[in-house]
Amino acid sequence: MKSDKTFWNDGHLDKVENGNLSDYLVLADDLPVLLCRFKKDGTIFFTNKAYAKFFNTSKDILIGSQFFIIPSEFEKTDSAKPFLNQYKKQFSLKLDDESIHWIEWTVNRIKEKNADGFEYQAIGQEISEHKLLEEHLSKISVAVEQSKSTVVITDTDGNIEYVNPSFTEITGYTAEEVKGKNTRILKHNLNDPNVYTNLWNTITSGKEWQGELLNKKKNGELYWELVSISPVKNSEGVITNYLAVKEDISEHKKSEKLEKALYQISHAVIDNEDLYDLYSSIHKSLADVLPVENLFIALFDQQKNLLSFPYFVDEFDEPYETAAPGRGLTEYVLRSGKPLHVNQEVFKSLVETGEVDLYGTDSLDWIGVPLKIGDNTIGVLVVQSYNENIRLGERDLNVLIYVSDQIALAIERTRTHNLLKSREERYRLLFDKAADLIAIVDPSGKVLDINNLFEEETGYRRSDIIGLSIFDSGYLTTKSAVSAAFYLSKLIIGKEVPIFEIDFIKKDATLITYELRGVPIQERDELIGVQVILRNVTERKKTEAKLYQSEKHLSNLMSSLPGMAYRCRYDHDWTMEFVSQGCIELTGYLPDELMLNNKISYTELIHPEDKENVFVTIRESINKRNPFQIVYRIRTKDGGEKWVWEKGNAQTSRKGRVETLEGFISDISSRINAESALKESEELYRKLIATLPDIIAITDVKGDIIFLNEIGVRFTGYSNFEEVKHQNFVNFIAEEDKELVINNFRKTFIKNIGPQEYHFSNKNGERFLFEIHREVLRTSDNSPYGLIFSCRDITSRKKAENELALSEEKYRTLIDSIQDGVFLIVDGIILFVNRAFSKMIGYESSEIERSSFIKYVAPEDTDLVISNYKLRQEGKPAPSSYEWRMLHKNGGKVFVNMSARVINYQGKKPQLALLRILLSRKN
Repeated sequence: MKSDKTFWNDGHLDKVENGNLSDYLVLADDLPVLLCRFKKDGTIFFTNKAYAKFFNTSKDILIGSQFFIIPSEFEKTDSAKPFLNQYKKQFSLKLDDESIHWIEWTVNRIKEKNADGFEYQAIGQEISEHKLLEEHLSKISVAVEQSKSTVVITDTDGNIEYVNPSFTEITGYTAEEVKGKNTRILKHNLNDPNVYTNLWNTITSGKEWQGELLNKKKNGELYWELVSISPVKNSEGVITNYLAVKEDISEHKKSEKLEKALYQISHAVIDNEDLYDLYSSIHKSLADVLPVENLFIALFDQQKNLLSFPYFVDEFDEPYETAAPGRGLTEYVLRSGKPLHVNQEVFKSLVETGEVDLYGTDSLDWIGVPLKIGDNTIGVLVVQSYNENIRLGERDLNVLIYVSDQIALAIERTRTHNLLKSREERYRLLFDKAADLIAIVDPSGKVLDINNLFEEETGYRRSDIIGLSIFDSGYLTTKSAVSAAFYLSKLIIGKEVPIFEIDFIKKDATLITYELRGVPIQERDELIGVQVILRNVTERKKTEAKLYQSEKHLSNLMSSLPGMAYRCRYDHDWTMEFVSQGCIELTGYLPDELMLNNKISYTELIHPEDKENVFVTIRESINKRNPFQIVYRIRTKDGGEKWVWEKGNAQTSRKGRVETLEGFISDISSRINAESALKESEELYRKLIATLPDIIAITDVKGDIIFLNEIGVRFTGYSNFEEVKHQNFVNFIAEEDKELVINNFRKTFIKNIGPQEYHFSNKNGERFLFEIHREVLRTSDNSPYGLIFSCRDITSRKKAENELALSEEKYRTLIDSIQDGVFLIVDGIILFVNRAFSKMIGYESSEIERSSFIKYVAPEDTDLVISNYKLRQEGKPAPSSYEWRMLHKNGGKVFVNMSARVINYQGKKPQLALLRILLSRKN
């Protein structure tokens, strides 16, 4: 339509005024543009065929109607200069068929023969296609600019041509700082060089590369990115650029490390029986997620009112001595039971208010979190920093709070385990130092263990006896073997067995007579063996002396035991006839206060809610002639409450009447609290796994599924876990990935191969792409017994990435296919041109881009082009379309019509312009 210029430029209108108007109208009637003429009041007196056809009506109907633009709009263009009396504006018109068209209208004033009057001529040019293109370009540009993902476009050498605002937010580099620089400015040498080799081999072959990279920000800070790099090809299939879409996954990596640290801490109690080794293991695990160069653990003994520091690592200070709590920061956290982050300002405030005193070297940052079991604070975990380059903040505090419960539980479990181990050792000492011969036999009569005295008196070693039957091994006379078998059978079925005598054949063939007493050994109401106690009655005095010594040892032992031994009557008050010194620590009462109910009866100490259960349990055990074991609560003298474990047995007369009860009561509050905390923790983990968006699966070493969370079951296509249980996980791997998965499964037991991506196919034939993380599950001796998998569905993400790359390539192809020239100017510099623009002036795109736009403007049009450019930049009215001349590479000039507009691009106001060659001028 550029050739239609002759019908509305000023020179031709002058000719119309001096020539024959009817000839002009005949010629205008066949023009392909929309043309009409109207009076000063807007009344149309002429339209051409194209105008009438566009509005789907006849010329006769249009003549006499009003032009849709009010004539007062044209008065704004009045000027003494005729060539400025031109009105140009774009409008969208909705026709009767509901179609919408964008038309650019140019309206000129035409003088009448008498110089005092004038008319108007309007020419409309349809620009719908250009308008749609502009909108599409704007949408794509806005999408890229506003994307939270980092977008980088480079040339084929990796030199940066474009970055979006997210790049600046994440790296700290501005677009101007990185343009023209190689992407190596982000590279960090901690990445495996083979990764980059694989990357370039992949993208130069025309394929997409995906992976994770550890990069470096402008300030030197390291961060992880999930990177997808795709080659961009032109219409000939030649790679012209590379497009990188990246996602900051640093927080994800930190979360993975935190989960791993928590996992290690929770399992540290299994691997470390020694408390110091446990503390070292916790320190090592935390070092993967926090700057813990200076760390110590303080533990508080409430009964002794002592604060100890069993683990202490510090750059400047020596470990603090065990002492009563003072007024340091550690004691402040211990008193408040709340986590605390202290910098120098906060510390100064705490000192001024008298809350704390200064201890040790002054640190820049100090974080302390309480270690709790239930509501009881057992200690404090402290991390501090003296280095300006290593500052502790809110995230570090939150991490320590997050792991503090697991650390406290791990410490308490290890302490409890060591206590139990100590008790077992004391039991073994008691077993081996007993004044009687003791043998443990199973229900069939096979000897499981003997004590040291058994070896000394009989002359037999453990290896001579253990594993053999006590009845037919020749150690007893025939009569004694029959008697022992008979009494043992009665004991096994729960009948009362009186003390009886047997003759034992020693290793030197001499006989010795023993008084035998059998005690059943039960575990969870199941008889697992019998403890046989042999007392030598051939030398009564010697035996009595040994008995006295044994009772003395037993008395000393009971005095040092953390509990109370007792003998009481079988009545509702549990009237105590004897209690050991352990009653003071257990109940707070002296032995004399409890015996014979002098001050208080034992039944008054039992928690009201537990009294009935205690009585019924003991009564039922006595009726069954079994020892009893029971756990319940007591109230101490100071008003406190404790959980206790009691084990005892009824002492009966020959007539079977219960005379007294004898037993032992110990404080198990710590164990109960630890078990409660453990159950809460396990419930938390169960709920966490159930609600995770990822699939969590556990298999044995063969790959058979032994656990799968709910979301994992849904992915398989089955309705419940029982249908999936014991299936091999390879059954759900797509055929093309099965061989790779089997090979990687074997490698996993040798080394950590990192996350992998596999295609899954479920029962219904549906396919998914998963990112897989795995960990080998091992026993305390490091033997593998299974694997735990974390599987994330990345099907949608992959699809979106592919669609984005395809969209970008289509966008570039679309721009290059436009016949008009398209270019983008920022601060007078050309940043982008399409292929049509290059052909217009004979230069290659690489020669034009990044050069000054004025370089290609003819000198005689420079002022006009610069003036219009500045008007648009300042937001002032400027022609949206005008003509000027461009300089061709061969020295010639090209007449063009340019339409331009200001857009938003990287926080600046560049101009996007379209050029059309004016063929009439060119000719």
